[in-house]
Amino acid sequence: MTNNFLLMMLVTMLPELNATSTDHDVKMLKLQFKALMKLQTDTSQKLTNTNQVLSQKLSQTRQELNALKLKDQTLNGYCKIKSNQCGSCYCVQDFNIPSKFYCDCRAKPARRDCKEHYMHGERTNGLYRININTYGMIVPVFCAQTTDGGGWTLACRRNNQLLSQLENL
Repeated sequence: MTNNFLLMMLVTMLPELNATSTDHDVKMLKLQFKALMKLQTDTSQKLTNTNQVLSQKLSQTRQELNALKLKDQTLNGYCKIKSNQCGSCYCVQDFNIPSKFYCDCRAKPARRDCKEHYMHGERTNGLYRININTYGMIVPVFCAQTTDGGGWTLACRRNNQLLSQLENL
């Protein structure tokens, strides 16, 4: 209910008051009007608070759903055998790399760099998201969290097979 609606209700009730109405009737109407205004304000505040809580829960549920979708997509046979290798990250099978799998930690919050991931207790080597401070651009990178104290960002991976092919050109 808006203030205009409450005023219209009051105005429509005024013609019903006749000349014999007492000051008491007018005072009662004013009190009822104030009570309705307070009720409207309280209800509006409760709706605003409820909307904020629901928005937060919806956002959290969406994040959890995305994490579950990612986990469902990456679950496979090799990683089932090595289920404890990635800790809280997801194991992804990849036979093109020597270890045959890597840890996908992109469901974790994006941070400034791999060192910040390390400082937040993330000690698993794997794929993380970092914010490269270019208008909030977030990119996936490989973080080496167990080499020389951890927190290292892999900027380039050498591919010997590709190098030998380029040398033969």
